[in-house]
Amino acid sequence: MKVFNGHYFDVKPHHLHILSFLRVWRFVHVVQSYLSIEISRHARTKDELSSQVKSFEDWKCDVEREKRLAIEETETLREALKFAALEVAAMNTTVKS
Repeated sequence: MKVFNGHYFDVKPHHLHILSFLRVWRFVHVVQSYLSIEISRHARTKDELSSQVKSFEDWKCDVEREKRLAIEETETLREALKFAALEVAAMNTTVKS
């Protein structure tokens, strides 16, 4: 006989086995629920990270393209400056003559 809330119950051993099984099942179910929650959180974090990596790679490509354009523009301006300097030098020689 077991006492529960002031009442006596006749509990047989197989009833205790069933209750023990149900406790274990509930524990496993709770652990499995928490595990699935953490797996879904991990998947969301992984998706966010991959989108941030893609965004960073896009940004990096844009920066490299801008860098290439700036280098080309600098070279073009350097050549234009050389030609202008040669023309000024040529004008100075023609003016002096």
